[in-house]
This record gives sequence, structure tokens and C-alpha cells, in this order.
Amino acid sequence: SVCDIVQMSQTSARVLTFSPERLKVIVQQAEKLRMPGCSWAFKNAVGAVARSNEGIVNARMEFLSSSLGCSMEKLRSAVCKCPQILGLSESKLHSKIEFLVGKVGLEPDYILQRPVLLTYSLEKRLLPRHYVVEVLLVKGLIKKTVDFYGCVCVSNEDFVARYIDHHENAVPGLADAYAAVCSGKLPALV
Repeated sequence: SVCDIVQMSQTSARVLTFSPERLKVIVQQAEKLRMPGCSWAFKNAVGAVARSNEGIVNARMEFLSSSLGCSMEKLRSAVCKCPQILGLSESKLHSKIEFLVGKVGLEPDYILQRPVLLTYSLEKRLLPRHYVVEVLLVKGLIKKTVDFYGCVCVSNEDFVARYIDHHENAVPGLADAYAAVCSGKLPALV
């Protein structure tokens, strides 16, 4: 429908300039990901494929499958939830996966169920929020069972209110340390 075309062009305006033949190839590539054709995820997948080429999309799928140690079927399910991950470079994906698995201690299945984690900035969101959670864990102010995804997906205002302002008396300097980590400086645990 016209509405679908408008929505797809919002994620990748270039699709409006493609020839019908080129657009058909892009749609066929997106269909290989086995998403429902009328879904929001399919429209985003068309945008992601349009910004790349078939070789890049296949390489990204192979890279993610080997990095996360999962089957293509499991990966397709993750891509259905968040097709934008196909548009990320291998180096960004690698550093985020390495951080999430190695530093945060997340299981690959956890990431596959929440693939949007891979779209957040490592330097501006993932690392700073992990730092705050680590400080609060060390101080015994939060339980080890805190959900990392829950910390990452909330707005900055909610995160600051819930994890920094709420503990400002128990951990003086946490707000400054968080700001420092957000600006690229990693202080010792407060």
C-alpha cells in the first residue's frame, strides 16, 4: 500500500529512487529473512537491505551467527525483532558482543532475545550504564539479579533517577563518575 511505501521510505528514502527491478531484488532479499511481508520488521528489513547489498547482509548474518554461536534460524528470529542490526558494521557488532558477553556476562541467547542491545552506543550507553550497575553491585545497593536490558532500554532521565539520584547519598560522586564515563573517561569504581 501507499502507507507501507511511505513507512519504508522513512527508514531508507533511497528506495524511492530504485528501479522496479532493483526494488524487487531488495524485497526478495528481505523475504529470505522469513519475516511476515506486512510486518513492521519486514519494512525495516527492506530498509536495511536497501542500504547494503546482498553480500553484506549475508556476511552480517554469518558474522552474527558465528559470534553468538547460534543457528541461522535463531538469528533470523532476532533479526525479525530488530532488523537494524544488519546495518551495523562488523567491527561495531564485534566490540558490542565482546563487551556484552565478556564484561557484562550476558549469554548469547539473552542478546538474541533482545537484539536491540546491539543498536545502542557502546561508549555512550552500554559502558556507562554497566559502570553504574557495577558500582551499585559492589556497594551492595542493588541485587545481582538486576536486568541489564532493563537498565539500558530506559530513557536517560529514568536511568539517572532510578540508579544515580536514588543512590546519591550512599555513593557520592556517582553522577560525576557517570558523566565522565559518558564522555569517554573511565574512572576507578567510586
